[in-house]
Amino acid sequence: AHLRLSTASSWHACMILLCCIADDDVAGGLVEPPVVPRFLEGLQAAGAEAVRVPAYITTVGLPGPEACAKEAQLLQQGFFDAIAFSSAAEAQGLCHLMGGKEALTSAVRAHGIVLAAHGPYTAAGAADVLGLPVPVVSKNFSTFDGLVTALAATL
Repeated sequence: AHLRLSTASSWHACMILLCCIADDDVAGGLVEPPVVPRFLEGLQAAGAEAVRVPAYITTVGLPGPEACAKEAQLLQQGFFDAIAFSSAAEAQGLCHLMGGKEALTSAVRAHGIVLAAHGPYTAAGAADVLGLPVPVVSKNFSTFDGLVTALAATL
């Protein structure tokens, strides 16, 4: 587990309700990122009883690649300077909508498109999905200003 607590004893007998993605969520081919199970394991290892509540389902927002064919064409032409992610599921969805992982990653490589993420967990998840490094990572997580700042410093 990657969760560090200052005093694990303060978590004993603590009941935590964790709203998360449904276990059987495979709509649109999206899967839960590993950060959620690791968080649950960390809480349990610290002595808390974590109760998982499947509060939402993540799905691809558009019916399929045909719904954003123009954007896919612009991506292949190198129109975009950067792609910013706020979740690993967004990387999965974008791969699907851009015609597959290879189509997306080949355009990123060919045109030097900068990959950015809102935080290190998102960067790691997007990198796992894409098989490419996500070098621009926000350091301020309270708003998306940190991601804008990181992108502005890079572009």
